[in-house]
Amino acid sequence: MQNAWLMLSTGERRTHHGHDGYDDIADSHYSWDSTVPNHSRPEANDLIVIWNGRGLVGYSKIERILFEQDAPKVRKRCPNCNATNIHLRVNRRPPFNCRQCHVEFVEPIIENITVDTYRSEHAEAWVEATEALTKAQLRECCLQTKSQHSIRQLEASRFFMALRSSGRNLPEIELELPQGHKRSEVNVRIGQREFRKHLFQLYGEVCAISGPHPSEVLEAAHLYSYAETGEHHSHGGILLRRDIHRLFDAGLVMVDPEVCRIVLSAALSEHPSYRHLNHGTPMVELGARQLEWLKLHYDKHSAGAG
Repeated sequence: MQNAWLMLSTGERRTHHGHDGYDDIADSHYSWDSTVPNHSRPEANDLIVIWNGRGLVGYSKIERILFEQDAPKVRKRCPNCNATNIHLRVNRRPPFNCRQCHVEFVEPIIENITVDTYRSEHAEAWVEATEALTKAQLRECCLQTKSQHSIRQLEASRFFMALRSSGRNLPEIELELPQGHKRSEVNVRIGQREFRKHLFQLYGEVCAISGPHPSEVLEAAHLYSYAETGEHHSHGGILLRRDIHRLFDAGLVMVDPEVCRIVLSAALSEHPSYRHLNHGTPMVELGARQLEWLKLHYDKHSAGAG
């Protein structure tokens, strides 16, 4: 499945009163930074679908993503609860209120941070499709239909099927094979040996779920679908014992990122060989990007957890 993304844009300067906003022009480019969930996942040749909170605006294929590391950003916080979910009321006093704790205030706390910034360029294949699909229809095309994130993973085939049903006769975009594969009878993984070596340098001979083991039984496990992206992200993997790797890929072993605890499926939690792992703590330190990918995995599979 080719990666596809639903991205929320409310104007040329997408504002958020917790910071100074993002520069967007729907038919040309879309901007975000590393404070946004899923920030590092969109890539060149992915499908980008822009909506305005009410319905579809248009769609295209990402030509490239411009990246800047350690860019300055001003973030504004509630002085009572420290949340960034604050609202500026132009015609009321005091001008700010917090949507988290509901306190009203005159001035927010100003916080200067550094972020990585991203900007898609997608003008070449842009298709204008204003209100061809409603908010509800777009949600049904998402992998997680109840997500509130401004960048949400979309299923491309489901999106184009919905467009065909709209009666608007809009074109489908031909998506290329993900980069990083050699064209053969099968897709051959490039750089797998280097990726595994990198994980051993990070963690040593330690399975993230079950602890130390000989290197011969440890495998480099991707926290995202390598088959879809064809790329090895430096923080996108952990080492797993061979059997646990199979169980992880099947969604029978998960990590709940909210409490950083191992969770087994209901059936596996009763198995004598694995039940001791249930509700344990991961055996390696997990970074923010790894927890983002683990959350997607957990949200997908946790309905059957024990």
